[in-house]
Amino acid sequence: MIAAVISNTKQAEEIKELTDAFIVPVERFSINYKKTFKLEEIKEIKKLNKEVFVVINKNIHNNEVEELKKLLIQIENHNLYFLICLNFYF
Repeated sequence: MIAAVISNTKQAEEIKELTDAFIVPVERFSINYKKTFKLEEIKEIKKLNKEVFVVINKNIHNNEVEELKKLLIQIENHNLYFLICLNFYF
C-alpha cells in the first residue's frame, strides 16, 4: 500500500491516481504537521474513494477526553481509519 501525507484537498485530488491511501492529521489532535484538517474536510477527501488514515498524535489532556471520544465515534461512523501515535517518556 502506498499512502501519502497531504497538505490540502486539492493535492489529494492531484495525486489520487498515484496512491492507495491518504494520511490526514486532524485538527486539535495532531501536531507537527504543516496543515491539519477539520472532520468535514476529511469526509470530502474520503469521497475520492481511497483509504483515509486520520492521525491523532498529541498528548491528550483530561479536559479533551470527551471531545476525543466524540471524534473517534465520528471517524468510525464515516468508515475512516485512525492512527494514534503516542510518545512515552520514562
